[in-house]
Amino acid sequence: MAYCGNCGNQIEDGTRFCPMCGAPQDTYADVSGYYYADPAQNTYADVTPIYKKKSFLPALIGSAVAVIAIIVLCVLMGADADDSNLKASNKHEYSEKNYMETEAEPEMDFDNKYGGYENVLNIKPYLATAFKGYDTVGIAVNYYAKFMDTDKVADEIRRINSEISDDEVRRMAGTFSCDIDKKKELSNGDVVKISVRTKASDLYEKYNITLVDEIEYIVSGLTELTEFDPFSEEFVQPEITGVSPFAKFFPRVVSNDTRINNGSYKCDKSENLKEGDIVTVTFNANQKRLAESGFKVKNSTYQYQIQNVTKFIDDVDDIDESVLNEMKGIVTQKIEEWATGNSYRMEKFSISDIKYEGAVLLTLNEIDKSMTSYIGNKAYVICSAIVTDIRDREKTDDFHEPTKVYYPVLFEELMQDANGKQVYGKAGFISDQNCDPLSFGGGTNTAGYVGTEKMYENIIAADAEKYTCTMTDGLKKLFK
Repeated sequence: MAYCGNCGNQIEDGTRFCPMCGAPQDTYADVSGYYYADPAQNTYADVTPIYKKKSFLPALIGSAVAVIAIIVLCVLMGADADDSNLKASNKHEYSEKNYMETEAEPEMDFDNKYGGYENVLNIKPYLATAFKGYDTVGIAVNYYAKFMDTDKVADEIRRINSEISDDEVRRMAGTFSCDIDKKKELSNGDVVKISVRTKASDLYEKYNITLVDEIEYIVSGLTELTEFDPFSEEFVQPEITGVSPFAKFFPRVVSNDTRINNGSYKCDKSENLKEGDIVTVTFNANQKRLAESGFKVKNSTYQYQIQNVTKFIDDVDDIDESVLNEMKGIVTQKIEEWATGNSYRMEKFSISDIKYEGAVLLTLNEIDKSMTSYIGNKAYVICSAIVTDIRDREKTDDFHEPTKVYYPVLFEELMQDANGKQVYGKAGFISDQNCDPLSFGGGTNTAGYVGTEKMYENIIAADAEKYTCTMTDGLKKLFK
């Protein structure tokens, strides 16, 4: 009688297919026909094995029972035994004691602990288990029983017990199955376990052979990943636009490298930035996909400092004196042009003694996302002038005594570049609308403000919620 090499079912000699599982039997007629991946020829990484065995407790208990039976027999037969018999009895007790101490020895290396026992079958040397790929994403290969050298397993079984028949040896050597607890995403140093099972367990019990049913491997030899810096200038470059404190930052990708295309850059902040601010950029990548290509990220975050950007001037005292003098001159010219630019005005009043009173700088606090445009700052340069009524006093009911009138002129967006050069926008114009002028009848007025209260409301208080105000000392006293 023979046995199916796949399921272990007993079959008639010469049967080509197992009636139980249908497996072809010619592949088991000669165990030399099994495919074996020779570990010496594979190109994968080396592996370091650690073994765990089935317990020998059943065999030890059986041996202990036999020893005890012999001792009892000696006692029954030797009630009147002489000293030699007594010595023999002591010899048995000593042997039993030594055996039990051996069983209770602490766990040790497999070769040291089990190397002297011939009834242990260890199939590890005949498996072709190996690891390949990159560290963190390595895989286990050739751990299935089909990659085992069954010829050598059969030889080992015969060495353990030469009385086992060839059919039984073939069944014991050819019906293994192996499972691994982790076969993917492996790193050097990981421990993986291979569980070994046999469909010929009845034969192993029959011949008192203990099968090593669990093998551990320490993963090693996987190719180390190559680090790359996603913040290298060859991959990404910082792009800063706008004016401080409302500058914008953007990490501009300048490479089509697949390593970069597999990830994305994210900034902790990208708007409302001022000179000196720090922006932290994170590179979010598919780490597994990178590792499968042999790479890993060197730095996942990087900090950029906002520097060398044009900024809005945010304090009136920071306006260069030369720039302020230019603005004063522009305001003086605009007042003169206003007074002389209309014949009706020239007939009714004259302007003299133009004097610089001070400057107000309003700086925008923040940009609202709803804003489609914004003015980062605006300055009012304020000059006063003496308005004199030149009409005939005797013929005029609303004749005015010489009066001081204030003229604020708007300059938008005072900025300073990285080199310290200051610039400003085009100056506004003097308007006679929504102001507090001196009236000369017939729709003619001086424009400007006779008093300071309404001027403060219009140019400062109206924007107090959105803008922060700084002013020169002279205006502080004027608006007090």
